[in-house]
Amino acid sequence: METLSLLPKASSLIESLRDIGYTFETAVADIIDNSITANAKNIKIYY
Repeated sequence: METLSLLPKASSLIESLRDIGYTFETAVADIIDNSITANAKNIKIYY
């Protein structure tokens, strides 16, 4: 059986999330919150 990986275009994904009220700030807050929940010692976000 062959595995096929389909990755979404980041720009399209961001636009679709923005349309439902998911802002850049909310996305960053989610990354930080998830990292803290996973007991991360360092969180680096490059933009």
